[in-house]
Amino acid sequence: MGRVPRPLRPLPVIVLASLALVAAQLGAAPGASAAESCTDTRVPGYTVRVCLVSPDSVATPSLAGTVAVSARVEILAPSVTPPTVSKVIFGYRDGYLLSDHDPEYAMSWRTTRLVDGPGTFEVKARLSDDVVARHVVPLSLLNGITVAPPANAAQFTVRQGTQPAPGQRFRVVAVGDGADGGPREAQVVDRISAMGPNLLAYTGDVYERGSPDEFDNWYGGTTGYGRFRDITNPVIGNHEYLTPGAAGYFGYWDNVPHYYSYNVAGWHVAAIDSSVEFDQLRPGTAQYEWLAADLGANRAHCTMVYMHHPRWSVALGGGRTGLGAVWALMADRRVTLAVAGHAHSYERWLPLDRTGAPAPRGVTQLVAGAGGHEIVPGVLSDPRLASTKAVSGALRIDLGSEDASFAYVGADGSEYDAGTVGCTSTGDTFPPSTPSGLLASATSATTAQLAWSASTDEFGATGYTVRRDGAAVATLGAGATAYAESGLTSGSTYTWTVDAFDASQNVSPQSVPASLTMPAPPVPRISSRTMLRQLVTAPETGRGYRRSAFRTWTDVDGDSCDTRSEVLVAEAVRPPTLRAGCGLTGGRWFSRYDGVTTTQRAALGIEHLVPLREVWQSGGRGWTALSRRQMANDLGYPYTVNVATARVIRAKGSAEPRTWMPSVPRSRCAYVAEWVAVKWRWHLRVDRAERRHLAKKLAACGWPTVVLPTRPKIIRR
Repeated sequence: MGRVPRPLRPLPVIVLASLALVAAQLGAAPGASAAESCTDTRVPGYTVRVCLVSPDSVATPSLAGTVAVSARVEILAPSVTPPTVSKVIFGYRDGYLLSDHDPEYAMSWRTTRLVDGPGTFEVKARLSDDVVARHVVPLSLLNGITVAPPANAAQFTVRQGTQPAPGQRFRVVAVGDGADGGPREAQVVDRISAMGPNLLAYTGDVYERGSPDEFDNWYGGTTGYGRFRDITNPVIGNHEYLTPGAAGYFGYWDNVPHYYSYNVAGWHVAAIDSSVEFDQLRPGTAQYEWLAADLGANRAHCTMVYMHHPRWSVALGGGRTGLGAVWALMADRRVTLAVAGHAHSYERWLPLDRTGAPAPRGVTQLVAGAGGHEIVPGVLSDPRLASTKAVSGALRIDLGSEDASFAYVGADGSEYDAGTVGCTSTGDTFPPSTPSGLLASATSATTAQLAWSASTDEFGATGYTVRRDGAAVATLGAGATAYAESGLTSGSTYTWTVDAFDASQNVSPQSVPASLTMPAPPVPRISSRTMLRQLVTAPETGRGYRRSAFRTWTDVDGDSCDTRSEVLVAEAVRPPTLRAGCGLTGGRWFSRYDGVTTTQRAALGIEHLVPLREVWQSGGRGWTALSRRQMANDLGYPYTVNVATARVIRAKGSAEPRTWMPSVPRSRCAYVAEWVAVKWRWHLRVDRAERRHLAKKLAACGWPTVVLPTRPKIIRR
């Protein structure tokens, strides 16, 4: 239904107010005409007169069919700057009918939606200063309807639109937030008509509440969007839900589904309900799972999804964060365009990936929410916003086989933004399966070997990306299920994942991580026979020996722990607790020479495998004090200084292996080999008897190997 024509256009409110003031001064207060009834509401500074012009409740107390309704509002005798009228609201029987923002306050009222009987009709004016004035009149309905009329039971049929002229692209016009019956709506509708759309995507919001009467008058009026009804595929806005059950929307659109899809001009198009009221935007909800399946089954190269709310916006709260999962799904399925309304301006965003980061193959969002109701410029800034314009208009999208050209056209016919968006899918919208069974093993101290089970894909996985600690380190071909990485650091721990990709650049989730600590490099060893051969044979003398010449124990590394404490900590089989100042509590130790395990530190001592007297007489006598101190506190070779029980230390004294051996048989071969190693490390000599004995023992042991010692520089006096 269109707006009921008025015989005369009412004067603007300010003019009426001025005339009223003049009339009052002349002694003739303005009054209502014979056909209309009014109510005056006095507030400080002025009076508001609200009148019902038609129908005449006195002449026609009972109404039937479609009734022309009109009202007027006056501001009388203002003593201050008068407010303006924001809107007029019509209601009946305490129910809402329609809001009118246009000074020609009129509507067509389809009374056949209601049962017969008496009621009150209300005209309510809301002013810019929030004053509300009302006028109420009794009216009865007489249509012969005694029970509530049945709801519209028709089923919506998705529109395929009209065919473009030969050689022309299929033209979709997207627009929202426009239907309010005002002049801006009429201007945008006329501009859309001039564009010659093959299909219209109305992205929601019929003002003020999307009631059945607002759909009749504003959307379906003679100057409204209803002229494109036969080529329109709509989505619902949040204002439609202000009417219980969104009855106006679903009634007007013959019970259109909340979500649906169709194919047109080689494009796959999906329309969804993005509202909080429907609340089906998360995985596990019916709409989300439908969209995932719909986009997954889609084989078109070009895809568009439209809804009321934008995911991103610089106006009206910064976008709908609840669309995060849907946006990620659209990005994963290579959707080309996401089109929305709600924000009362135009916005174009850079292509964005699933996280909202700019990406060449991301989704391009276009927002066209300035279809005639009001303009709201953006208040935020965002570097991802490519273009914005706060003017009434509509979005023209011309669909091609591999791209879409677009333009935002204002109500004045100007193109404020235009461009082309290339399609981002090859028809394969599903990523490969996640690679499974990832294992990591070390083949050396610096090389790791990875292996996994191959990924599967509908069109075939074309390769894999190996990531170490989150960073890509290798891209492999389709048949790869293994990778060796070298150049790693011994002793460091690394974590790898593998993901698969296909020819459409769909990427699978990353595999379950595999972690590996690289082993220490093999410790070089040397034969005791080799070292014994290299020892110098010379007589030994202990003349002049004194233990103080070796200065035990010192804090070699400056950590407050002297050599004795360092050895106790290093050789503990259960580490002691280290307190401030290197105080030790607890701990357990094993004395390998006599096989004793103890927690009593008082029963333990630190012994030099080659006793200091032996060091003195086999070469240490000629060293400087610094070299002797270094040898006595040698923490650089594990055999020089050892934990042993006090009993062992007393029994051993300064004896050589000729005169003392460990009481534990299994320790004897190692003890003799380590004796040779310590002497070799410190360039010490052996005498002939010692050499013969050592050779005999080591030969009987099979010439065992030991960790290869480094040889410090010896400073001689």
